Amino acid sequence: MKEDQLPDEFRAARFKLLNAMEFIYKAVLSMRPIMTDKVPTMGVDKYWRLYMNPEMVTKKWSLSETATVLLHEVHHLLREHSARATDHGVKKEDHVRWNIAADMSINSYLTEGLPQDFKLPAAPDGSKGGVFPEDFNLPVGLTAEEYYQLLEGKIKTITIKIAGMGNEGSGVTGEKADWELEGEPGDGDRVDSRQVAFEVAQAAKEYKNKSRGSLPGWAEELIETMLGEPQIPWTEILRQYLRQAITIIRGQTDYSYSRPSRRGYLADVILPGTIAPEIEASAVVDTSGSMSDTDLKECLREVNGVISACGGKLRLHEADVGVTHSETVTGKIQKKEFHGRGGTDMSQAIMDVMEKDKAPLIIVFTDGYTGWPEEPVKAKVIACIVGRKREEGEYTGAPPWIKVVNCWRKEEEK
Repeated sequence: MKEDQLPDEFRAARFKLLNAMEFIYKAVLSMRPIMTDKVPTMGVDKYWRLYMNPEMVTKKWSLSETATVLLHEVHHLLREHSARATDHGVKKEDHVRWNIAADMSINSYLTEGLPQDFKLPAAPDGSKGGVFPEDFNLPVGLTAEEYYQLLEGKIKTITIKIAGMGNEGSGVTGEKADWELEGEPGDGDRVDSRQVAFEVAQAAKEYKNKSRGSLPGWAEELIETMLGEPQIPWTEILRQYLRQAITIIRGQTDYSYSRPSRRGYLADVILPGTIAPEIEASAVVDTSGSMSDTDLKECLREVNGVISACGGKLRLHEADVGVTHSETVTGKIQKKEFHGRGGTDMSQAIMDVMEKDKAPLIIVFTDGYTGWPEEPVKAKVIACIVGRKREEGEYTGAPPWIKVVNCWRKEEEK
């Protein structure tokens, strides 16, 4: 729908939201608005198309309420609830439960940092709109996956307060709703969710650095996820620990006649060229059930540090009981959905990686609740233990031939 065809009420509500929370402009303006009376209220598909009921937007909701619902839908897309539903194995018959769980993970903090008039529309009976953890005596601050598990068996007790609640489209559940358009958008209208999240994180960080105001907790979390720096000095650790895993490439740290300098041709003499060490390694991320979302975010941050230390390229494996997914990554990972979430056996994972890559160094990112190979393997192995607090002490569960690096939770380093 063209911009000049959108209702004035929606454009005013969108402006109101961006005026109050300017750093999310990339996400809001990436959405493709569609007015249709087929959608009960408002929803999104996994292609970032925003579906709105015109009567709700133009007659029943205030500008502040429309702006708040718009922000709610933005959160579903930024948090990639659609892909997460698929990764979590949510079945079609459980889509309402997943949608409610995703809503609860958003709503407790939805209006944080916004003016007081921002609120979700009230239910038809006048009660508080939206669904919240306290409606089920659940704690705030959990993920959609955690609420989904806690709601098991309680689905019959869920009261749908507002028409359309629990059915906000494929942008939440991954399953196409009957009010969505057919087919995918054209190439010019495709949206890269990870790139949008990255740009929102950058804008939020710039906003904070310029001291234009404090950020809501979810924005701080997004910055940490998308832009967070590793806690471990991986280049130093890897080079100290594994000299034989270093190969020589052209760079800027030493001189060698194996790659002559171009400048020597001008003087009719052979001058040495510059070279630098490159570290050859494989990484394994423990994606078993004991690894929380926070643990996995810490792993991702440290993996990016390893990628940088390895010259921008790394073989990355996900494993629970053995390797479940492998890929070669180049450059910093902005966002990733992990596979697995079963039992844990890093000993099998290490053997799988040795067979796949034959790398001289394997770095395992895990919470430590795993077994290890009983005998030393040909590759050097480093275990990066995430999720531990300083008062828990050094991790001692790995055999002595594995180098252990403790990655303390950031909130403990104060």
